Amino acid sequence: MTMTKLNISDVGYGLMGFTWTPHPTPDDQAFEAMKASIDAGVTFWNAGSFYNLPDNPYANLKLIARYFTKYPEDAPKIVLSIKTCVNPAGLGVELKPEQIRDHIDGVLKALDGKVRVGILEPARMDPAIPIEDVIPVIAEYVKAGKIDGIGLSEVGKETLKRANAVHPIAAVELEFSMTARHILEDGTAEVAAELGIPVIGYSPFSRGVIAGRYKTAKEGADKLSIFGFDQFKEDSLNHNWKLYDKVKAVADAKGATPAQVVLAWIKYQSGRNGNPRIVPIPGASSVTRVRENFKSITLTDDEFEDLDNFVRNFKVSGERYNEESRKFLSV
Repeated sequence: MTMTKLNISDVGYGLMGFTWTPHPTPDDQAFEAMKASIDAGVTFWNAGSFYNLPDNPYANLKLIARYFTKYPEDAPKIVLSIKTCVNPAGLGVELKPEQIRDHIDGVLKALDGKVRVGILEPARMDPAIPIEDVIPVIAEYVKAGKIDGIGLSEVGKETLKRANAVHPIAAVELEFSMTARHILEDGTAEVAAELGIPVIGYSPFSRGVIAGRYKTAKEGADKLSIFGFDQFKEDSLNHNWKLYDKVKAVADAKGATPAQVVLAWIKYQSGRNGNPRIVPIPGASSVTRVRENFKSITLTDDEFEDLDNFVRNFKVSGERYNEESRKFLSV
């Protein structure tokens, strides 16, 4: 069974922040940022059918549809990856066959034919539902020519193997950052490399903490309290802030920004030392931040070794998700 070859750039663009917020980004600002990402050579966008508040269903996808209504010439330039199969109200995982079809049909309706779905991925797996029951339903849409490929998100290595045996997996989306290196340690990255599946690394800046988004740990804890994750409580952030201090020192020495150094650290590891291709997907809602993120810098071997040694020897404080959410991680 073959799969459409998808043109995924070395860095992608995460669109969640435009709409999963009490104050959605106005179209004119969002469109400028989206256009700036394309101008910077980005060909991969990552979105979600549930990236919205309850009173505005499919807001993320409708924003994308409006963009390509205004700029139809850009649609062929983008591989669009969409996470779905999550109830937007309670964020429960919905993976029964009819639920999967309802979600995919909803995705296609929201996009209104303005752009193709390059990769369709369940956002989480249900431990009670075998992956062998999920993939064939999504594959129906690939065979029908309605979507180009199937992705997975936050799955473990065994599930990735089993899924790929049913249908080629186009990409697997996993958290990867200086505070989330688990895929290099638990064998998931190794399996992805063996299968030739790129890893889409979400939250590369650890929710902005190691990119300098917040002035203090307290500000970060206050802003990130909505997630309820141990890693972003003030005590944990006071400790984890040392990662930002290290990144900032490297950035200052190179005349770069912390965000650029973090992305360079990720890209240095992509395809090396048995790793799969790793594509970070930072989000940004302004042209200025988009241009900063996608201005590529390169770490020398010595710079990488110095930074990576610090990261590998640093003990991160706090779990990356809360107890309830962890039930659906690495299934």
